[in-house]
Amino acid sequence: MSTILRIELAETEGALTRLVGLVERRGFTISTLSKGAPADGGASVTLEVAAREGVRQIDVLMRQIARLFDVHDVFAPEMQPVSVQSHASGRPPCPPRN
Repeated sequence: MSTILRIELAETEGALTRLVGLVERRGFTISTLSKGAPADGGASVTLEVAAREGVRQIDVLMRQIARLFDVHDVFAPEMQPVSVQSHASGRPPCPPRN
């Protein structure tokens, strides 16, 4: 069974790579990925994911995604939204490399 996740994240270097890497490492496959054009320093990513072995829980994945540094919001239409806590350091994102 696949689940659609909508993620709002900062448009910073490596943010999308960290998101995709986390999903893959946690035992999910990405069926589709679409990313909206950046606006106001943020981007909207829609992922359709499915558990590789069918035993992974999507709510656990959503909480793990919410902990990523550049993630502002995680939402699955058929589930309760996951709250994203502000990072304790309060530091701004790293500037892009030249």
